[in-house]
Amino acid sequence: VVLCLCKCCFWCLEKFMKFINRNAYIFTAIYGSNFCKSAKESFSLILRNMVRVAVLDKVTDFLLFLGKIVITSTVALCSFWYFSGGLSENVPLDLAEPKLNYYFVPVIVISIGAYFIASCFFSVYAMAVDTLFLASWWTWRR
Repeated sequence: VVLCLCKCCFWCLEKFMKFINRNAYIFTAIYGSNFCKSAKESFSLILRNMVRVAVLDKVTDFLLFLGKIVITSTVALCSFWYFSGGLSENVPLDLAEPKLNYYFVPVIVISIGAYFIASCFFSVYAMAVDTLFLASWWTWRR
């Protein structure tokens, strides 16, 4: 029980430190101050705007998740259409049509790969959103 409690506390501490480090790096990149000062300023700025940060974080997470789902489902449908032979009937292209008995395995593998690639790209967008809002909150504060 104690070990499970310690594990939970360390997990929370790790998430908190990652959050502080990310915002401190953003603050350092924007204003060129040292890391400790940036960590203090970004933490105090986030603490003063706790509700805004929570709403922004959840809305951004939801929209980025929707983007990942749309991209993954589009790639899955297109790959299903290609592997099932529907592409050669509707599009006049000279593509080699694969002859597969069971085409769900490649579709699933391609979909998983598309989700991971979309996650990598959208993590850049999440960082950009955090940077924009930290900069704008700092400007509003002044």
